[in-house]
Amino acid sequence: MNGAGTHMKMTYGADYSARELSPAELDRFTQYDIRFLIRYIGWPDNPKCISHYPGAYHALVSSGRMVLLVAELGETDPAGGYSGGVSMARRALGDARSIGYPDSLPIFFCSDGWLADKGIPVATAMSYLDGAASVVGRKRTGAYGFRDFVEAARAGGRAEWLWLCGSSPTEDEVAQGWPHFYQSNEGT
Repeated sequence: MNGAGTHMKMTYGADYSARELSPAELDRFTQYDIRFLIRYIGWPDNPKCISHYPGAYHALVSSGRMVLLVAELGETDPAGGYSGGVSMARRALGDARSIGYPDSLPIFFCSDGWLADKGIPVATAMSYLDGAASVVGRKRTGAYGFRDFVEAARAGGRAEWLWLCGSSPTEDEVAQGWPHFYQSNEGT
């Protein structure tokens, strides 16, 4: 997000899914000062989820990092519409509570690909977010995805938290206070 004329302070975070990293492993990554982590939730049997590793959430928080949670089974989660959002949110919320995740923090719900590429109508994807919000509350609902999903969520007030991937936000968008998170897909 550093372009000509762009002078903004960035806070770096990490989103990873192959396995859980310990605070010591994260401390050894010194290229960026990693202040927050995005971790997966909802499937304790899956090594992608932080709940698979007892005590990991508290160890990371105790190391001074903010940990935010994301619920994702696959690339077509929003195709489940309202009932899919309810089901995903119930699963995620139960798992989040099992590790002690505060009720004041968001849970992100994903569209991990362009909606049109997955054959998912925007209206169905927004219904998915509505279903999630009916369980966790609109103030805790986060939307993760490409512009089609995140802009529709913003325009319709479907999610309080916006996490954009793909093309960088414009200076105007940042000046408007969104997205809250941007995921660069141009490196590690």
